[in-house]
Amino acid sequence: MKPLNFIVSILVVSLLTLSGSAQNLDLKIASAVTTIEAEFSEIPKNRIAELNQIAYAISRKTDKNQSVSIILADLNASEKVQLGAVWLRTGLEYYNIDNIDIVIAGLHSPLMNRSLDGIDSYGFTVSSENNGRYSVRYGNGSWEFSPILFKDAKEAYGGDLTILFESNTMAAKEKSTIALPMFKKEYIAREMIYLAFRLNSLKK
Repeated sequence: MKPLNFIVSILVVSLLTLSGSAQNLDLKIASAVTTIEAEFSEIPKNRIAELNQIAYAISRKTDKNQSVSIILADLNASEKVQLGAVWLRTGLEYYNIDNIDIVIAGLHSPLMNRSLDGIDSYGFTVSSENNGRYSVRYGNGSWEFSPILFKDAKEAYGGDLTILFESNTMAAKEKSTIALPMFKKEYIAREMIYLAFRLNSLKK
């Protein structure tokens, strides 16, 4: 089966079986996810393969119905990582995947200011708190984010899997770490939603 047909087939099944969890999202956000789903065919084949590999790795760790911690990291927990966390969490909410925790980390000193200007246009509301913490309201609830050092994240959360938005670092060689370099932030939403979509298909 050709990759495009494969994606379309899974998408149809997902739409037919999607639970009411998407109702927790603001209608504007849910609509944005629907629009993004229609763009999956624009993701290059090699990138699809990388995202599928990550989805499979996460799926294997969630087979035992235990909570799994995913660390999203780059050099300084930059805007790309923060956006990645928001959109991956959005996808998990949309597809009703609830046993995955997401931690934002920087290999060096993490940025203490949140860098999420613009996501309010999708329906999110961002509220800043002390010490770099902030919350993102998505409809019926909110997520709390607090960028920390990568080594602290590993110690505190274990980190069942690290998705590294960098490539040429020593951390990319660590166990349970997959490099997924992010060069353009405009692709982050589409790729993180696809990752959640693929995880949902692996549950079936």
